[in-house]
Amino acid sequence: MVSTTSQINKFIEFIAVLGDLIILNLVLFLLLFFWEEAFVSLPFSCRVSWMVTSLTLCYLACSGSRGKV
Repeated sequence: MVSTTSQINKFIEFIAVLGDLIILNLVLFLLLFFWEEAFVSLPFSCRVSWMVTSLTLCYLACSGSRGKV
């Protein structure tokens, strides 16, 4: 019974982290899209894939260090 509850909690935690990452990446893409539209003469100096990867890794490190979502 305890192991089943633990597995359910881990699954819920996984879904919560996955949802947070999806929201984080969507917001980043929207901000970059509006940034490029507003400042056409100033190209963005960083690649989007690098930014998404670094923000995702930072989020995972922060949520993993606390132990809870």
